[in-house]
Amino acid sequence: MPWLKLRVVVLTEDAEMELEEARHQFARFDDAWDGITWLLARNPTPVESFTTTWNGQEFVLYGFEGDLAAKIPNMWLVYQYDDEQVTIHGINAMTASEPVDPEVEG
Repeated sequence: MPWLKLRVVVLTEDAEMELEEARHQFARFDDAWDGITWLLARNPTPVESFTTTWNGQEFVLYGFEGDLAAKIPNMWLVYQYDDEQVTIHGINAMTASEPVDPEVEG
């Protein structure tokens, strides 16, 4: 059960810069960040995450939809993990989309 192991979440230098940029761009970025780091520390392979290999190294990609009205961005993360830590290599935060009105989509 992945929840039994608590990992430390660390950021590479590039990810630190992306984190700071996102903090300045999105008013509630830190709320989303707290949630995602809580999740990854406990379960580094959440539902809908997927792995890819680049230059012989395995990476995990995980994204989620934000909320435009709540000023929470959409976000994609690229990271690696082992039994002790999750190392985040990239953070791509972007403005959330307008919610789709089911009556209009129809």
